[in-house]
Amino acid sequence: MQLKLIPFLLFLTVKCIAQDLPCTYFPAPCPNETDLSRANDWTDRMKDNIALEQELKFEKKMSQETNRILQSMAKLNNWQLYEVSESAYDGPPFIFISYDDWEKTPYEKRPPRSYNITYLIVVNNDSLIAWRNWFADFKIKMQNGADDYINQMKSVDQNPLLKTYSDSANYYAQQMANYIQNHQQQYMQDLQADNKKGIQNYESGLKKIQNKQDLYIKKSNDLQEKLSADPGQSIKNLQTEQANQIAAFAGSSLVLVRFLINPYIVKSGLEDGDQHSLLPQYSFKVPGASYAGLLINKTLPDLNSYKLNSDEVFNNPASIATIMFGSFQPKDGYNNYRPSFEKSFNNKIAVIGSARQLKCDVLQNLAVQLEGRPDKINAVISKINWSEINSMIGK
Repeated sequence: MQLKLIPFLLFLTVKCIAQDLPCTYFPAPCPNETDLSRANDWTDRMKDNIALEQELKFEKKMSQETNRILQSMAKLNNWQLYEVSESAYDGPPFIFISYDDWEKTPYEKRPPRSYNITYLIVVNNDSLIAWRNWFADFKIKMQNGADDYINQMKSVDQNPLLKTYSDSANYYAQQMANYIQNHQQQYMQDLQADNKKGIQNYESGLKKIQNKQDLYIKKSNDLQEKLSADPGQSIKNLQTEQANQIAAFAGSSLVLVRFLINPYIVKSGLEDGDQHSLLPQYSFKVPGASYAGLLINKTLPDLNSYKLNSDEVFNNPASIATIMFGSFQPKDGYNNYRPSFEKSFNNKIAVIGSARQLKCDVLQNLAVQLEGRPDKINAVISKINWSEINSMIGK
């Protein structure tokens, strides 16, 4: 009988934690060097007039200014700050504008493009070090758990009673094949003659053999389940421990700060099953902000909660604060906000058909989202110079 496969997640977990530390801040998320390199590759980004020099200079200025403001705050509070990623999408902002049209659009007619910058603040370096030390110990613990599971499954395979059940099931499988072969001709004659008694005798004899085979298959499966149950549960317990510890360490040591520059949509960061942004449960005041709210996550963390997703934000953080500057339209039916400058953007002519009073290299709207544990987010919010951030609007 074939043994049950060791869960794929077990191998995946051990493989992930067995790798060498990839950066100084590990096990916190590491900088996305590919994104950062791409953002600074102006030669490639300006090919065919896809990105303009004015746009790239504006993005560089925003990167330098946000970095300066956060670095100043971090230094005053003995925190560490590092940049994770910058977006570098240089195509047209709307699907009804082709690349060809976009490349022909001059600086004077270009609308702003969204640009995102993500930072991580280490608000408790001792916690980060404790996280790293726990990780080193847990790596050994998980490897030992994997070895125990493999050894236990090997012992299952070698169990003499399991072999007896397997041999018995195979024996009755052969008996059934012999029975069918020996009685096939008579059975066909009985079917043609509609000999109900003969048909019943044949099927009854076949069922007796089938029942005996099924019995030994069940005994084999039940015994295998019993022998392998404990190590399987141990692995699940280790995975639960891993999720809980990562949530605790990440929550106590990290706050993610993401700047959405001239965003075309601002979401709360978490959604329901119908893709509606979850509404923040708490509002608060930030100097110059048009909106500020805090969303507490009611979903328990898992192994991937504090990994960065494709948007370079956490998958499932404990809470998310959203702070917006500039003019936004009222939230839409999905609880998302769109900038006021987008109101007339309903066709190609409206978007790239005329010169603009506010050029594409001007900060018209800004959203700042902070992710992490609520108390740590509040600590960072209270230390950021929001008046300085607000003063960048219109520049």
